[in-house]
Amino acid sequence: MRHTFAYCVPALLLALCSTLAFASNWATMHEQGPISFFKEQDLALFERKVQEALDSTPDGATRSWSNEETGASGTLTPSASHERDGTKCRRLEIFNSAGGRQGRSVFNFCRQADGSWKVAQ
Repeated sequence: MRHTFAYCVPALLLALCSTLAFASNWATMHEQGPISFFKEQDLALFERKVQEALDSTPDGATRSWSNEETGASGTLTPSASHERDGTKCRRLEIFNSAGGRQGRSVFNFCRQADGSWKVAQ
């Protein structure tokens, strides 16, 4: 069951996080990172907190999240805001902990016309 869940996480994440698209190193994060231990409620909470961090957290400030039911937690720290082709973009450092694993990633997100954020290509 756990093995099946680990392979369902990317599809589940994409379904829950339709406003986010993760970078090409997702396979490495998935196989080795704490996100592979996230439950559905962890993913929903994480996605909401990423949106909030990108929308309203000042550069250099950290927003924490945690799910007391599962023990999953993390921090989100925007570190640089900039414009790319007239679009607002932000660099976001993500640290997550779940299932006894910890991981750190940094992504560049750009705001879309509909207000959502997507990983910059």
